[in-house]
This record gives sequence, structure tokens and C-alpha cells, in this order.
Amino acid sequence: MSVHVPLRSERKAEIGAGVVPMMYDTKLSLFGKDDHARLKAAQLLFHTNPWVNKAERIISGEFANVDWHLEDENDDEIDDEAKPFQRQARDLIEKPQAMLPGTATQGLSRRALWSITSRHMGLCGTTFWYGDQMDLNNIPAAFLYINPCRMTPVSSPHGYLLGWKLDAEPWDPASGYPLTLDEVFKFDLDPGDMGHWGIGLAEASGILDQLWMLAARHQGGVLGSGGRIAGITMPKPGVEMSDGAWVSLVRDMRTIAEDPNAAKRNLIIKKPMDFLPTAASPKELDLMAALQMGRDDTLAYWGVPKTMAALEVSAGLNQGGSTKDRDRQVLWAGAVHSRTVSFAEVIQFQLLDRFKAIGVTIELELEEPDFTEDRPRYENANLALSQPLRNRERREILG
Repeated sequence: MSVHVPLRSERKAEIGAGVVPMMYDTKLSLFGKDDHARLKAAQLLFHTNPWVNKAERIISGEFANVDWHLEDENDDEIDDEAKPFQRQARDLIEKPQAMLPGTATQGLSRRALWSITSRHMGLCGTTFWYGDQMDLNNIPAAFLYINPCRMTPVSSPHGYLLGWKLDAEPWDPASGYPLTLDEVFKFDLDPGDMGHWGIGLAEASGILDQLWMLAARHQGGVLGSGGRIAGITMPKPGVEMSDGAWVSLVRDMRTIAEDPNAAKRNLIIKKPMDFLPTAASPKELDLMAALQMGRDDTLAYWGVPKTMAALEVSAGLNQGGSTKDRDRQVLWAGAVHSRTVSFAEVIQFQLLDRFKAIGVTIELELEEPDFTEDRPRYENANLALSQPLRNRERREILG
């Protein structure tokens, strides 16, 4: 029996500057098409990129340590003298895992729970809490944190969210632990354009983060080799070398190159040789500038001023320290505030409003810092020009 094999049509060879990168270069982005792969890659940046780590630590640290309290329908703060259900809500937020069996002294604290929630909101765009031990009014007794990588949305044929599955396998529709919408508290940094996942910072800035890591990895490789870069060694034109001498030379050069102490060893060659580098040196790539630009771009995208990351910033003589005075205000107005608003809405609308079913009104108040008193000194002094102050009092404003 003969099998007809169709002839392959001749194809023109691809040419052009972009052919080699497309065929052989490593893909710069860590993010694939799969939702869970993107979420894992976003979290990986926190572990591998020091500036992503630094930015998230600063933002989540400010977020987790914000002052907060609960108020009743009369705008009075809920304290130990409040009604039982009001104290229940306060204790649930203050000690979110105190009611878990055997973990009253081992579970996550409020600050730790809020910190990891803020971090994954920023990196992944979406994160979750699980309400444990729900009562008849769907009010939980404790909160468990769920890494977004473990969650899979369950949707209707028309795309409406019906619930979630925990630890579901993509190849097994029956796998996973089903969770209802009442049990899951979903925090989004920004709503997604489609689907049920929010938009995080890591994926959009992934190319910046990868460029910094590639530059750092290349510089580390050059330093690890004792400053040697890859290249081709060959005799100068007109130089003759016997086969035995050539084999010996190749063996010696490879031995030195693979030696951890290669930079301390010298190779003496009797014949004149040429060296053709096949890799750019750190100076040719201007790696120091590339690393600095990558760092600054990452911090700027996250909304973290460089002074907040303990980096020196040059300031003019006429600024009077105004740059540093405003940096924390810039951090709060942009990066931190967007997370506090989204977080507060979930806690208020999905948790505290459930107490209305039992006739209890509770409101969450996040006390973001007020920066009106922290304006630059010269600006405050200028505002005081129209006030009946003595020169001594004006000088006190300037410090």
C-alpha cells in the first residue's frame, strides 16, 4: 500500500533584523495565557526582583498600619462598652483568626492579614478571604486567607459568576472544593476588562522588571567569570600552529575558563593570537545606567518615591526639603489610597452591612494620615504672610 506524501512548497528564507530574536531569544515576559500562570509569575516577581519587593513592602506596610475604628449609627466609636454584636464585628476585624480551633495564638494577626492582602492586590490584581463558620446571617466567626493562585471561577454559559472552586485541576472538572459567593470575600485593585480577575501591577510592568533582572544577571555572570567575556580566540593571519600545539592550547584555555579562579590564572601563548568578543561588555551595554533606569521605572510605576525606598535624591538649595516632605503624601495619595478604598468597600458592603439584618449598623473608618500640617515649611510661612504674626513667630515656622 502506497501512501501519498504531498510535496512541501518552497518557502522564502526569512530575513531581517528581527528574525534572530524571534527565533532564538528568550521570551522577556514571564506571563503566559493561563490565569494561574500569570498569578504565580506576578508573585514570583516579589521574590526575585528587589525593587518590586521594596515597593510592595513600603505600600503594604503603610496600608497594614493605617489607623482604623468602627462606628455605630450615631458616629460613636465602638469600644468595650458597645453592644455585643458591635463588639463581635470589632473583634472579628482586630483578631481575624482568633476563633479558629487551636490557632487563637498562632493565626495571622490583623496587620499580617492586611499586609498580604494588599501585596497580592497589587501584584495579582485580585485576592480572597474565606469566611469561616458562617452563622444564619452569613456573618463569619473568622477569616482565612486564600492565595489567588488556588482559586478558579465558576461561571454560567453567559459568563456570570456563580461561585469559586478551591484547588481545582484544569483537566478534572469534578476536582476542587466548591465555595459560594457568600463565603468568598474578593478584593480587586482594579476590575478586569473581561472575566473575573482584576488587573494587577506586575503583569503590566513585567517587561521593565525583566529588563532589570536580565541586566543584573548579565553583570553577575561577567563578575562571576572574573571579568572575562565570551569570545573567539584564533591565530593571527599568517601564523602556523601544529595540530598538537593547537589541541594543547584549546585544552589549556578551556581549563582556565572553567576554573572558578580563572581571573587569577595566566595563559602564556607562544604564537600571536586574536580575540574576537562575541558578547558586549558591561561598559558597552552601559549596564549601570540600565540598572538605575530599571529601578527608577519600577518604583515610579508602583508609585513609590525614591526617598521612601531610602535612595538619595538631589534637591536644590531653594527647595527647603520640600521634596522629602511631600513624598509620603504622594505615596498615600496614589499607591496606598487606591488600595484602602477598594479594601474598605469590600469590608463595608460585603461584611459589615450583613449586620443590618439583625438591626445593627456598623461603619468602618480608615484614618488615612492628614498631610495638611506637613506642608513644606516655606509654604506654610508664605501662607502666614497675611496673618498678624511677629517676625520671631514667622522664623519659628521656618524652624
